[in-house]
Amino acid sequence: MNGSLRTVAPAGAEYVGVDFADAKGVDVVLTDPYSLPFEDNTFDVVLSSLAIHNIRWNAERKKAVAEAFRVLRPGGRIVIADIRATRLYEETLRALGASNIERRSLGWRFWWGNPIARTNLVIASKALA
Repeated sequence: MNGSLRTVAPAGAEYVGVDFADAKGVDVVLTDPYSLPFEDNTFDVVLSSLAIHNIRWNAERKKAVAEAFRVLRPGGRIVIADIRATRLYEETLRALGASNIERRSLGWRFWWGNPIARTNLVIASKALA
């Protein structure tokens, strides 16, 4: 795919970077989080790190989580680290049929100045077809 970050790891894994904004000097797929340019069931792992909280409205955040889940393969894992709305992400994933859902704090080392702005982790699996 043109504009994507693709690296082959020693085990043969392939990585694709996606960003919502222009990242100078980084080769990524530039897209919005509501219509990822990938087929359904494409990735074994989807990781979002400190990104979805930048979306202003909860309804839009739910759409972004649903879109990330859409591109996840059955049996795959979604991992979201964020400072806001992680309960919403957990509820959204549950409504989408995710299993093995975990939500937990990443501890004081991931506070952004104080405990109110702490990073939580949401992990879930997509059921096998």
